[in-house]
Amino acid sequence: LHTLGDYLVARFLYPGMHISFGRVKPKLARDFFGFSIWSFLINISDAMRLQLDALVIGAFAGAALVTHYNIGARLAMYTLTLLNRATNMITPLYTRLHVLQEGNDLRDKFIFFTKINSMLGVFGGGSLLLFGQAFIERWMGPEYLDAYPVLVVLAVAVMAESVHQPTTNILVAIAKHKFYAIIGIVEGICNVVLSIVLLEIYGIVGVALGTVIPLLVVRLIIIPIYTCRQIGLSIARY
Repeated sequence: LHTLGDYLVARFLYPGMHISFGRVKPKLARDFFGFSIWSFLINISDAMRLQLDALVIGAFAGAALVTHYNIGARLAMYTLTLLNRATNMITPLYTRLHVLQEGNDLRDKFIFFTKINSMLGVFGGGSLLLFGQAFIERWMGPEYLDAYPVLVVLAVAVMAESVHQPTTNILVAIAKHKFYAIIGIVEGICNVVLSIVLLEIYGIVGVALGTVIPLLVVRLIIIPIYTCRQIGLSIARY
């Protein structure tokens, strides 16, 4: 329905527009598909990382604990979404600089936005650590305070994801996101396996740890190294 609505609005704004499959150019269609399939896999890997925790808890620990976990997880997710909206519009800028082969400016902008995201991530994650416990107690009641340790662990993920966001933008902008998609799927699988294992040891906090551990390795080590190599940026400067 959403797509149909977009189409109807476009037809209203541009009455001369019409769709014809005869206008499709196979080579361009292949190029678009080759680009978008990896973007689709990135979305799948994000879903594996961020949305399967509740299923793991429900399957191996009971549905009652899902609510307790989701309190911390949702607060972390809302914070991360807010932070991403602040700087997630920079992909077109990276694309323009890449097409114009302005490598130095591209690297400078990448460092600049990484600094901004780092400050925002520390602010957002730090706010969760400082105010999260009191907020949960006021919001849900003291019987749900076991969600705060989950929030503490996931606040680290919020900070790491925020610092990492410019690497995602720049890899998509220069069409080098295939590796990101593949390593994201691997991260999602590790997330599920670790969450199941650590759930038995640490309870719902273990599920949060199962999310954070592979995230830190991939988002703060593997992907930044790969990104720096793709844009000719030294690791020392990053």
